Amino acid sequence: MENTHNASDKNGRPLRPLLPASRGARRANPAPPKAKRARISNACSACRSRKTKCSAERPKCSKCISYDTVCEYADTERQSLQQRYDDLRSQQNTYEELFNQLVTMPENESLDMLRRIRAGNDTRYSSICSLHAQVTHDTSEAPKHGSPHKVLKRKVERLEERSNSVTNLYGLLQHSSEHGANELFQHIRRSMSPDDVPIFTGQLLNRSPSLNQTNRAILSPTSSSVEFELVVLHSNAYPALIPLDVASTNLELLGVTPFRHLSRGQRYSYSMGDDTDPTFEHGHQSRLTQFPTLDWDTRFDSRSASSSNNYVDARLDHIHVRRWTDVAITDELAARALDLYLVNDTPWWAYFDIDLFLQDMVSGKVQFCTRLLVNSVLAWACQSYAYYEPAVMPLVCEFLNEASQIYETEKESDSLTTVAATALMSMAWIMQGKDKTAVALLVENARMAERLHLYNASSYTSSGPLDLQNEDIRAAAAATAWGSFNFQILMSTSYHRNPLAKTAPNLPIPGDIHANDSNRRPLPPYQGQVYTSVCKFWSIVCEMTTEYFGKNQVTLPTAELIFQKLLAWSDCLEDCVKRGEHPIDGVTYLHIWFHTIVLDLFRPFANSKPQPKLTTLAGNSATPTKVIEASIEQLKRLIYSYRASSKSANYSIIWQRGMLYLVNYVLYNSTYNEAPFYFLLCMRGYQNLAQIAPFIRGLVQGIATVAVQLGTMLPEGALKLFEDIESEGWRSHKYMSTYPVNLFSSTVDPETATLEHLIHEFNKIRDLTAEDSEVPEGWRGEDAALFTTLLDKENEADMADLLSQ
Repeated sequence: MENTHNASDKNGRPLRPLLPASRGARRANPAPPKAKRARISNACSACRSRKTKCSAERPKCSKCISYDTVCEYADTERQSLQQRYDDLRSQQNTYEELFNQLVTMPENESLDMLRRIRAGNDTRYSSICSLHAQVTHDTSEAPKHGSPHKVLKRKVERLEERSNSVTNLYGLLQHSSEHGANELFQHIRRSMSPDDVPIFTGQLLNRSPSLNQTNRAILSPTSSSVEFELVVLHSNAYPALIPLDVASTNLELLGVTPFRHLSRGQRYSYSMGDDTDPTFEHGHQSRLTQFPTLDWDTRFDSRSASSSNNYVDARLDHIHVRRWTDVAITDELAARALDLYLVNDTPWWAYFDIDLFLQDMVSGKVQFCTRLLVNSVLAWACQSYAYYEPAVMPLVCEFLNEASQIYETEKESDSLTTVAATALMSMAWIMQGKDKTAVALLVENARMAERLHLYNASSYTSSGPLDLQNEDIRAAAAATAWGSFNFQILMSTSYHRNPLAKTAPNLPIPGDIHANDSNRRPLPPYQGQVYTSVCKFWSIVCEMTTEYFGKNQVTLPTAELIFQKLLAWSDCLEDCVKRGEHPIDGVTYLHIWFHTIVLDLFRPFANSKPQPKLTTLAGNSATPTKVIEASIEQLKRLIYSYRASSKSANYSIIWQRGMLYLVNYVLYNSTYNEAPFYFLLCMRGYQNLAQIAPFIRGLVQGIATVAVQLGTMLPEGALKLFEDIESEGWRSHKYMSTYPVNLFSSTVDPETATLEHLIHEFNKIRDLTAEDSEVPEGWRGEDAALFTTLLDKENEADMADLLSQ
């Protein structure tokens, strides 16, 4: 169409009409539209902060190249979800392939594969376990609440649950008993076809009872998925526990006449006031497990009837003790006390090189054996040995007094033997209920060790206060350094104080078979690898004491990190340090302390509402209280088994911490059915120890005070024990101890939780009740309540009938 508009210029003259443009001219060279900025799905962090355009090139965008800056990308939520989904899908595919082979291969080949899985030699399964741990525990890419990518998020959650379930299934195959694993293996092959694998793995999650049924059929019952995961993945620290029942339970440990000693018409009787423990007079005929007589006790009994001695170290038969002390003690008596000390104590705490000490003690040399050290060792050793020969009990204070006099004259001269002696003296004073004197020695122990450079010494130097190029001095220094360090951390966690030793020694751990030390000396057989594991244990606990009692800034991530280090330590224990059917005492001590440390780790979070989720354990129910409950279950069994199997439970003070922690749990959770049983189990154990340690008598009084303060209903046997405490012999001792007894209140009000404060309260309660001629009010319930949870449901009626006859 032509343009008919009559245009004119500014002077009003008409303009000449223009010819129409050709079609080609209209299309030629159109003005380019203004380009829009390309959309970048994920700019790097540097460009975001500069608010500049990012080319989004990987690994480095053009802007970061030109500015020479670090180029990092924060993936979007969808990318994170997608990556998590891909990892889980890959893991699941490999699991299903392994499962498919177990089901479809010929049985002999499938059994061979099962053996490789159980031995940890199946590389595919091992790699998948590693991937599972990485994917499950990596919370940096966890789906956020309110995510817009709901479909992908649900897929990820389903795969996580399936992955956890199948991991548990393979964990059962690997960690169950041989019989249990074979039963599960045959069930898998009988009941499933290859096509059922994806459905089966999904059912393990969607019908969680199926997993629990499998668990109960093969492992012992577990109270939570957290405990189950710990049992499956960390069986050294959390082994599967066979349930106890009345028929196999030694009720004499509680001062209760067992069923087999009942005649018709008799009822259960308590004998909490007896001085002797009938456990070892009548023997333990448990059908659950048969325990052997301890080696030391066997040798002790054989020596009693023979003139020849069979000491754990033959040099003990050649000592001349009057050369080293003015206390009136025979060579044979000193040798026996030292023999017991070497067997019972040195696997747990060893403050000097035993070989060098005995070598000098026999020869009379004073480089590695001094009068101060001998008196200190005998003060501690006679305390335990008094269980066998009570006449030596007065010698404890005599040795302590002589050691103290020598120390006053020699404390200005630093030496390895003095460092070792101060630790032993400190422990001996604690057992006398005088821990204010003990704390002064504790401080001097750390200061002298620091002056000798024991905590930060180089292994091969002669420039410091010790000539570490000398092999004997280096061995003695390593033994004393680690002995002092372990003692400092033990005291820190026992008294909830900032540790004086902040880092583990640089000197090699004594006896460490994995250390790169050509001059390493083997430890005596009775120490073995137990003491080496103890040193590594305290190195980890040192981190906890610094965080909990030094900075006073306890966080759940810190607790989880230390817990994972403890689990990793337990996973690497040598066979001789694992809990077996007949563990040596040192192994039991170590595992008891492990679980008390776990309780310390998570106790600050036990009362948080709602309970915080642990990120390092699978499942939504992984909370601090669930971990606490899992360790309490292990502690129950450790304490029962130790009291039932070992005579050293009557004289070794090392394990009493386990009883204190279990009693605290029982007092604060007194409504559960097993509470009376475990309360009496621990209190009877304390009563036995109290015969040789005044400190324990104070602990019993403190526990009684806590029970009264909480209004806890106690079984009749406990009231009988508290009546025994009223005897004049127990009331006359003065205690000066800040040892925390009420563990739950110690985190909020430390002063009122101490032994000294609680004994003061105990005396007030005693005076009040003396006026009324009554024992503090307590529950005098039916005896059968002791055994409620030790019986199957179908046996409860039989028990009621038996007790009523």
